[in-house]
Amino acid sequence: MGLQVKLLGVSLALGIVVSIAGCIGAPARDANLTAIDRGYAALESGNIVRAREIFAAVAKQAPRSSARGTLAQGEAYLGLGRCELAAQNPAGAIVNLQRAEALLAGSPSQQSVELLLSDAFLRIEKWDQARRHLEGAFAYLAEGYQRRRCAYLLSLLYERAGHDRKARRYWEVAGGQELPEYAEWRQRILPPRPQIVAPPPRIVRPQPQPVVAKLKVIPRSAWKAKKTRGNVNRMEAPRKITVHHTGEESLPKFRTKQDVKDYLRTLQRSHQKHRGWADLGYHYLIDKWGNIWEGRPSRYQGAHAGSPTTNQRNIGIALIGNFEDHEPPRAQWNTLRRFVQDLRSRYRIPTSAVYSHRK
Repeated sequence: MGLQVKLLGVSLALGIVVSIAGCIGAPARDANLTAIDRGYAALESGNIVRAREIFAAVAKQAPRSSARGTLAQGEAYLGLGRCELAAQNPAGAIVNLQRAEALLAGSPSQQSVELLLSDAFLRIEKWDQARRHLEGAFAYLAEGYQRRRCAYLLSLLYERAGHDRKARRYWEVAGGQELPEYAEWRQRILPPRPQIVAPPPRIVRPQPQPVVAKLKVIPRSAWKAKKTRGNVNRMEAPRKITVHHTGEESLPKFRTKQDVKDYLRTLQRSHQKHRGWADLGYHYLIDKWGNIWEGRPSRYQGAHAGSPTTNQRNIGIALIGNFEDHEPPRAQWNTLRRFVQDLRSRYRIPTSAVYSHRK
């Protein structure tokens, strides 16, 4: 059947439909629901043409004057939607499934409708519609493997849409790991960025290298930092760098350097008073203009990487701001790149020992 979303197989979905029909049809079995069972039996055996005929007949004949008739007609359109998916006709499936959606809203079959609509929209790469229906199905799925698979697809779709926070939330629900059965879908939803092939190097005469100005670090004295308390350990030669952001939900608007100084004093007071730390958790902080501010003296071990062990020989750098959903300003980002490179060169720290705060 090619690429499939396989959230519910036909046999599993059939079990759901039969159980619903059995409950509503008790004690007398409704003829239309019995016909729907035959339609699914034909579909299971691979006879799509016969299944279409049975479902179409129920969709036309079932009376809309009763709840039972409405349910039967909705289940018939659901069956027609499954037939079209089996026949590799997602556009036709969508037409029938949307009719089923209107008739089965609030019924136990709504979960199946949502999943199959997401399947159809994924096949034609209508990512936003697929995401909407997957979220509708997710609300009905109980804890378990099916729910984790649904969450995994939602994490890919939200990552594609640039909603990193929601993508991370669904990724965590999915167990925080890749699902091999969705490797092809991952490639389609998140295609790899094309690699730029560099042209062959030109032979040029060596030119004198420009002198790059050394990055200036604004000292603690400039923002009138309080003294470091005694509950601190000395740090040996650094071997790691961890990059953070301060992550506040809302920050004061920084108009001048004085605003940054006030912020640093407030942050130091919070870390010392409320967290009981010896000083600011970070060794360096970078503001939106790209200025580097000295935080905790680098001769002391920081309090930024989660535990005393992970903080050992680990330089902590924080970008001032919250960058969950957007990139840092260009000046801030450029300074970070230069500063990390400078520290790596100074302490001979490999690229593999530069971490983000999530790691």
